[in-house]
Amino acid sequence: MKPITPPTPESILVRETRKMLGLTQQKFSELVGYQGGRYVRNWESGRVEARPMLLQWCRLMQIMIATHGVEKAIEIANGEAPHS
Repeated sequence: MKPITPPTPESILVRETRKMLGLTQQKFSELVGYQGGRYVRNWESGRVEARPMLLQWCRLMQIMIATHGVEKAIEIANGEAPHS
């Protein structure tokens, strides 16, 4: 039996950000520029460390969600100018 590893703060950050955005692993992967949900599964499980730039992006997204709401945060992440 494979030992269970506890989640890391980084893996929790990725999972929480994705869930705050209401996205599947596949959609989140596409939003951050990766092909396929396996990347997100690996980041969230702690099998693979997410790159520091992605972790910074997650922190910024959480701030934008708290400040502007999910819809505007996604618009900003997609490079669209937020509408007032």
